[in-house]
Amino acid sequence: MRCSALGSVTHDALNDISLGGCMLTGIETTLPTGTPVDIRLLKGVEVAGIVRWNAPGKIGVEFRDPLSKAALMYFTLDDMPAGNPVALDHFGRRLPPLSRLRGPA
Repeated sequence: MRCSALGSVTHDALNDISLGGCMLTGIETTLPTGTPVDIRLLKGVEVAGIVRWNAPGKIGVEFRDPLSKAALMYFTLDDMPAGNPVALDHFGRRLPPLSRLRGPA
C-alpha cells in the first residue's frame, strides 16, 4: 500500500479500514493533523483523504469520499464471521440464500 503526502511517498501497512477512513502504521515521518494524503490501496483503487490524528508510527485518515462497499469487503473479508456472511442488495435488503435462488435441478 502506498501513501503520498507532503511531496513524499511511503509504503505503509493498512491496519484498520472502514467506509470513512483507515489507520496506517509504519509511518516514519510525523504527518500533522489536516495534512492531505493520497492512498493507493490496490492498483486502480486510490483514495484521497486527510490526516485526522497521529501517534508515533501511525496515522488516522478520513477519506474525502466514502470507500465503495466492494473495496471494503475486499479488505475485510477475512474479518467476517465464519459460515454464511449476510449478502445485501443495493438497497440494503437481505438476499435469499443461494440454494433458494437456484431452484430444482
